[in-house]
Amino acid sequence: DFVFTHQVQYEAEGFEVVSALDGATGIKMAEEEKPDLITLDLMMEPMDGFETFDKLKLNPATADIPVVILTNVTRVGIYDEFMDKGATAFCEKSDYSPKQLAEKIKEILQ
Repeated sequence: DFVFTHQVQYEAEGFEVVSALDGATGIKMAEEEKPDLITLDLMMEPMDGFETFDKLKLNPATADIPVVILTNVTRVGIYDEFMDKGATAFCEKSDYSPKQLAEKIKEILQ
C-alpha cells in the first residue's frame, strides 16, 4: 500500500506524518494540523487530487502550505498546470523510491 509504505519511510527519516486517504479528509486535516508540507496523490476518490489541490490553494488556512504532487498521471501539460498554480514540486511516483522521496522532501523543507 503506497500510503503506508511512504508513511513508514518518512517516519524512519524523522518526519511526523499524518495521512488522509481522500481529499476532503486531507483538507480538513491540513486546516487543523497546519503541516509543514503536503504530499498529494492525484488519483483519489471521491475528490481527486486536482480538486483537492485547487481547494487547498484557495483556502486561506492552507494556501501557503507547500504541496508536492505525487502521481503517475503523465498527460501533456500536467507538470506546468500544477507548477503554474503553485505546486512546490511535481514527482512521478515511478521515478522515486520512498527513501528518495523522503530525501526530496528534506531538500524542500531546508
